[in-house]
Amino acid sequence: LAGNTGSSAKEIAAQFVAAETGGDLLSADGQIQIHFPRASLRQDGYMTLMESEVKGANGTEGQRHYLLGPAQLSLQQPAEVQYRLPAGVQRIHQFELQQPDGSWLAVKSQQMDDLLTAKISHTGAIRVIATAQSIPAQFALHQNYPNPFRLGAEKTTLVFELPQRQEMEVIIYNILGEKVRTLVQGVYAAGIHTLQWDGRRDDRSQVASGVYFYQCKVAQQTFTRKMLILQ
Repeated sequence: LAGNTGSSAKEIAAQFVAAETGGDLLSADGQIQIHFPRASLRQDGYMTLMESEVKGANGTEGQRHYLLGPAQLSLQQPAEVQYRLPAGVQRIHQFELQQPDGSWLAVKSQQMDDLLTAKISHTGAIRVIATAQSIPAQFALHQNYPNPFRLGAEKTTLVFELPQRQEMEVIIYNILGEKVRTLVQGVYAAGIHTLQWDGRRDDRSQVASGVYFYQCKVAQQTFTRKMLILQ
C-alpha cells in the first residue's frame, strides 16, 4: 500500500503518516480528505481510507460511507475531516462517526459553501448525512425565547438564519442605547444558528431588569428586536 491511490475490488487510498510531522490522506474518489496534525498518532504508520456502502432493506441501495483505518485507533490530537459537497447543495449536512456498538454519533460539523469540515478523535467508519434543515432562502432574526426571562434564573435564546457564509455581529443594548454585551462577532456558515444570553455584561456583571435590544449587523444591514428582563 505505497502511495495514496491504491485500488482493489473496492478503491483504497493509503498514505504513510509520520507521528512527528503528521500528513494528509485523500480518498480515491477525491471527495474526502483527512488531515492528521503533528503528534496525532502514537507511532508512524499507514493510514487507509476505503469507500463502502451499507445496503438497505431487500438489497436496495444504502448509504455510502468511508472506512478510515486502522479501525478504532484513538488519536492523540483530533484529525480534521473535509468533504466536498455537490455544488449548489440546499441542505445542511453533518458528519457521523460509527461507534464500537455499531451506532452512529453526530460529529460537530461546519458547512462553508460546498465544504463540510469536522474534527474526529478516533478512526473507523465515517459518513455524511443531509439533515432535515434546509439552507435558509434569506436572512432572518427571530424573537428571543423565553421573553421575558428572569434574571439569574434562566438564559434566553436568540435564533438567526443565514442564507450564505457571512460576517456578522450581535450586540445587546440597554434602553439608553448603551452597549451592554457583544454576543458574537465573526464569520458564520449558512444555516440556522442559536445564541444564548445570561443577562450579563461583557465584564460578567449582571444587568438590571428592564427593556433591552439585541441588534444584528450582517451584509451592511441592521436588524433589531426588543426583549424584557424580569427580576
